[in-house]
Amino acid sequence: MNERLRILELLAEGKINAMEAERLLDAVRREEQTPQEALPVDGDAEEGKGAGRKVSTLRVLVNKVDGEQVNIRVPLGLLRAGLKLKGLLPGKTRAQVDVAMQERGLNFNIDDLDSKSLDAIVAALSETRIEINSDKERVQVYCE
Repeated sequence: MNERLRILELLAEGKINAMEAERLLDAVRREEQTPQEALPVDGDAEEGKGAGRKVSTLRVLVNKVDGEQVNIRVPLGLLRAGLKLKGLLPGKTRAQVDVAMQERGLNFNIDDLDSKSLDAIVAALSETRIEINSDKERVQVYCE
């Protein structure tokens, strides 16, 4: 289904408000205007697509038994923007980010993150599909 139409349907159904719909439509518009942000990937385990597939979005889907649905698309271009913004963070703040990540079990140094490592992260994400099925909901996380 067309993303714009889906957003308008969510608005009509009262699942999102007008401000959220505007924000989502802006994100769709930006994504359409910057297709160069799509990153090439070597292969795709999920749908058998050929090598050289481009991914541009991290997608999170949640379908609950009670009918509630969540459909989130995060443009991977935001990761690139975040990478550029890291240079604006003061050293103390970068250290706090590292500590917070380590507290959550992730050995991470924000200063080591560069465009090459970002490409590697996106490539790994693109080959990963997370599916969680329970009595109450089905959760899927993948790149497209």
